[in-house]
Amino acid sequence: MQESKNKIIKLMLWAVAMLLVIAISMIITTLQKSKSQEENVIVYDGSEDNPYIEGVQ
Repeated sequence: MQESKNKIIKLMLWAVAMLLVIAISMIITTLQKSKSQEENVIVYDGSEDNPYIEGVQ
């Protein structure tokens, strides 16, 4: 009985750890996206010399 409880507790700890890793990675990617969007803000001047500016679609 005690061994099965320990296995269940270990599985729950692994599940919590995996959820934390997934949540942290999602937060990091959203922070990186918001930073990259701020850096890539380039005003398109409409000239024919620059029909496409990187970061602007």
